[in-house]
Amino acid sequence: MAPIIYPAEEDYPDGNFTEELWSNPEKQGISPYAKSKVLAEKAAWDFCENLPADEKIELVTILPGLVIGPALCGPGFTSAKAIQFIMSGMGLPRISVSVVDVRDCALAHLRAI
Repeated sequence: MAPIIYPAEEDYPDGNFTEELWSNPEKQGISPYAKSKVLAEKAAWDFCENLPADEKIELVTILPGLVIGPALCGPGFTSAKAIQFIMSGMGLPRISVSVVDVRDCALAHLRAI
């Protein structure tokens, strides 16, 4: 598994995460996966913001943390690797992440549509 980069205290001074906060894609140690997620979402919001008024569309983004639950794709996906790491006795990683059941995540996507 890729190393976890902990947010620096100065990144989230009041400890609250809102839609106003963005990860810094240039931060030293950020994984390519995390960087790609930040850049992709920023590009989507910029695209929508720059559309002419008569072409504006509504954008909804859903950014779950660790998604767990029954898988349709079989083993080997990122969230399953995190659980496998813990269950194999390799220890508990020193991380703090939000956790969501895959069924709740799917429902959030349906509601967003």
